[in-house]
Amino acid sequence: MLEKTDFQFIFPVDGDVLFSIADGKVIDNKLFTKVTVQAPNLSNIKINGVPAKEDHGIFTAEIFLNSYQNKIQLLDENTGYTETIQVLWLKNGYKTYRICVDDVIWCLEDIYKNKYHSIFENPFFKLFQELHHQYHNHVQMHVYYQNDDNSFNLSMFPDIYKQEFIDNSDWLQLTFHAFKNEPDRPYRHATYDQVIKDGTLVNNEILRFAGKEVMCRATAEHWADSNLEATKGFRDLGYQVLQAYFIFDENGNPDVSYYLNPEQTEHAAERDFWIDTKEDIIFLKDDIVLDSVKLEDIDGYLDLRSIENHKQQSFLNLLIHEEYFYEHYCLYQPEYREKVFKACQWAVDHGYSPAKVEDVIFQKGAF
Repeated sequence: MLEKTDFQFIFPVDGDVLFSIADGKVIDNKLFTKVTVQAPNLSNIKINGVPAKEDHGIFTAEIFLNSYQNKIQLLDENTGYTETIQVLWLKNGYKTYRICVDDVIWCLEDIYKNKYHSIFENPFFKLFQELHHQYHNHVQMHVYYQNDDNSFNLSMFPDIYKQEFIDNSDWLQLTFHAFKNEPDRPYRHATYDQVIKDGTLVNNEILRFAGKEVMCRATAEHWADSNLEATKGFRDLGYQVLQAYFIFDENGNPDVSYYLNPEQTEHAAERDFWIDTKEDIIFLKDDIVLDSVKLEDIDGYLDLRSIENHKQQSFLNLLIHEEYFYEHYCLYQPEYREKVFKACQWAVDHGYSPAKVEDVIFQKGAF
């Protein structure tokens, strides 16, 4: 009997998220895309009933996908072997982008201390309001529960700005990041219950002072390094989409990649989105970490990314960390403002439109 490893989907693979234009062409409101599989020579392969053409053990067939959720079946008529994968087709969302901010707490502490009339009197929030006014883009901030010296936490933040948050929720969102900045990689060895506890604290406070309107089903875990049970905690808190770098450390081990194994990490790094269909968790790739790239190198970095990885040009995720904005921070970057504006300008110049990640990935209403 043939082993399952004798057959392998090359593209797409289980959990891939396909975009119109990037992954095929739309004909009669359906995505016409090419499926590639590896199989033993002289196999008689059909993909969703379409006979596949063979070239030295590589079989290809062009098929139509007509739904948000789609099943693709491989069948070898010689042996009866069959295998089915699931993929999403995002009819809308090609060439969209957003900007997000990790490690957010100091701007909220500043508002608490200074008792501003508006959240946009705070320089950090003001920066992103001005960014939105110029580019109409969407900003998502990933929030800690408290600062590191324990002098401020979200329970201390007043609810007097709630309506202002709600009024700006069409472009400004807040989500759970971690309990606090230290220690690094706080959920690597955490339990499911610990994540639920921390996330519930943050979620409840955001609901109290900013309203459910600012929340969404996507976030970034601090360091994106957690075991499977801890990551399930994020999912069960309502965060079905989790973003990360999906890279490898100096020893070749997955890094900033949650619980994914090397093969999954490598694949997630090549796609805008990839779904662990077993766990119902959607992973989103960060395209650039702006605080780690020099201002003068941002355009070139994004240009190179665009050239090298044509598979990852549909949704552009721009990331920066809050702390580099502040002069008192040891790694302060005075060009912080210029970096976020330059990145958004690159996106606009290259045909990207602003979008919320939720609106891109959850498109059931598009069919």
